[in-house]
Amino acid sequence: MTAVLLDAPTIREAVAEVLCEESETHRILDVTTRRLHDDRLVVMVTVSFPPDLLFGEVALVLREIDERVRELAPAAERVCVEARIGLPARDSRPATETIVLASSD
Repeated sequence: MTAVLLDAPTIREAVAEVLCEESETHRILDVTTRRLHDDRLVVMVTVSFPPDLLFGEVALVLREIDERVRELAPAAERVCVEARIGLPARDSRPATETIVLASSD
């Protein structure tokens, strides 16, 4: 039986909802979905947290994200939610999907 894997944008939206419920100082750094060779599903989420947030608060948010992702993708064998502490809420660098072409005028 082939399990259905949600796309990363759908999971990103759900994680964003959790973070908006908690605080506006968190930022989603990455959402990756993978189907392994034996048809197992893996979802990986990386979220930044401000350095002044207590560890207990981080743990509660991570648990809420894990629960929400598992609701959306119950077939996922593994859900990994990684906390990156101390990264700024907003990044001034361009997104990695941004392509800049130099002009040859």
